[in-house]
Amino acid sequence: RLRFIGKLAAVPAEHLHLIVGSKARLLKQWALGIDPSPVWPEPATPILQIWHTLETDEIDDDLLLAIIYRLLEKLLVNIRRQNRSLRKVALTLQYGDGHEIRKQQDFFPSIFFESQIYPALHDLFLSIKRRVRVRRIALNAETAPIMAEQLELFRDEKFCRVKNVTAAIDSV
Repeated sequence: RLRFIGKLAAVPAEHLHLIVGSKARLLKQWALGIDPSPVWPEPATPILQIWHTLETDEIDDDLLLAIIYRLLEKLLVNIRRQNRSLRKVALTLQYGDGHEIRKQQDFFPSIFFESQIYPALHDLFLSIKRRVRVRRIALNAETAPIMAEQLELFRDEKFCRVKNVTAAIDSV
């Protein structure tokens, strides 16, 4: 029985061929840490944008924050479907007089739950002191490369619950 990769590496290729057939050479290379496939640079980080144009210009903070949260939800569903996470988010407010303000927040390590990102967006919104009616709200997101999930040595129950609830909501 070959239970460990070290044992597989020790088996001569011709003996391995008798057991697994045509894949013997490839398995032997993998066991020895040889991978002939080319190494490509990481693709450019995609930037996603989502916006909402209000029917009438609005100044009510609670309404605007609710719109920001809905935009964030839509944005993160898309990001999670791509198995990515959020590295940077920018909030852009376009006012009725045409003026535009953009504020951004970086996240390190990158994250992908609304409960982690919304407080930062809330603070960004409240840091804007301009009191003019808003016409359009936009969120731009810079995503991190495809995530490889790290197994936990010590399980974080709260994180697991948030992850499971988020996955259930996304599936609906």
